[in-house]
Amino acid sequence: MRRCKCCGQVIQGKPFRIRGKWTFLESLTAGDALTFDNEQEKERARYAARKKNIPCTTYKHDDGSGYSLVISS
Repeated sequence: MRRCKCCGQVIQGKPFRIRGKWTFLESLTAGDALTFDNEQEKERARYAARKKNIPCTTYKHDDGSGYSLVISS
């Protein structure tokens, strides 16, 4: 446990890397869609799909409520 030199409060370390967060992408079929609130999570999912050679399409919702990733055939 590390503490700040000035105030003595506990300094939390960086969280461990989450492994296998996107492994469920392999079980999705053509036409399945994932919805995200922010662009950063959408880009992470798109990158994971591309690394696994899963064809997909991403788009922003017309009303600005979020983003979607759709698995292609």
